[in-house]
Amino acid sequence: LQRFFLHDDFSFICFTDNSENVRAPCRKLPSHAPKGWWAKAFLFSAEANLQGTRVCYFDLDTIITVSDIAQYIYQEQPYQTLGLCRTCSIQNESRSHGFNSSIMTWTPDSHFCDIIFSSLTSQVHNEIYKFDHWLEMLFWSSKSYFFLPWPILDYRPNRSASDYSHAIVLFPLYPKPHHLLLQYDEKHQNISSSSLVTLRFLIFDHWISLDAAQVEDVRNPENKILDRVS
Repeated sequence: LQRFFLHDDFSFICFTDNSENVRAPCRKLPSHAPKGWWAKAFLFSAEANLQGTRVCYFDLDTIITVSDIAQYIYQEQPYQTLGLCRTCSIQNESRSHGFNSSIMTWTPDSHFCDIIFSSLTSQVHNEIYKFDHWLEMLFWSSKSYFFLPWPILDYRPNRSASDYSHAIVLFPLYPKPHHLLLQYDEKHQNISSSSLVTLRFLIFDHWISLDAAQVEDVRNPENKILDRVS
């Protein structure tokens, strides 16, 4: 994303609870940040220190095949609104017109930012299943959200490769992107460990380049790096 798709001035930041071997500018989540998918709420806190005119968040297991993601990121957005994915296009959600937070856009000075984080009490954790449902409760009756008009799909094994030729692909459940790479590696044992190796996404029909260290990340099931970076 940083190297190939964005051409204007921007700050690229990876928020993670484990920054070891992550090849991107990182900010480590503090120990008091919510855990699991609830950690997304921390991004709206003052402590996250996100600045600028626009924040665009992607889950780390998102695969982007559009030729220029900037055309979507920099689309005009209604002021003081939260942009989200619509569940209609995400099969495993099994519900229409709900919120999915795999991709979000907002302005850091939006009035709702502090509410999303500061209102997240232990009672909310106990009563609500996931972060997306929490956003629905906060925003549903307001005019402070909109659904992103982007080419967003969730990964499904029965899709054709052409479906993914111009898309932002989400992996909400199993498999994750590195599972597809592992499947490909198992079928093509002759992949070398040279300094630059080209692998093919088995389903997407797209080519990506990995260096030798990244190939080892893929081949070693004990290594969890690719669970955190995409």
